[in-house]
Amino acid sequence: MSLYDNMDMMRERITAQGKRQFEASIMGLKFMMLPVDRALGVDPGFRTHVDFYNRNRRQFRIDCVRAWTKLTELGCEGVLGDKVE
Repeated sequence: MSLYDNMDMMRERITAQGKRQFEASIMGLKFMMLPVDRALGVDPGFRTHVDFYNRNRRQFRIDCVRAWTKLTELGCEGVLGDKVE
């Protein structure tokens, strides 16, 4: 079971700064999601990955390490635009 199985319990809230959040209280614990987090549970394409990694947490860690290593070794030149000195 994951938080994404309880999406219908999430309530939308607008912060004082005008930002959208979704909040829920499940089994006495409070949870908050941003719209991008919520999209992972609502979009069928993303939900497939969420469910897979929820069942295979070790594989999630392995894949995260590989992605992070690739990013740090290959870099991300040009993402930030001009260099700041």
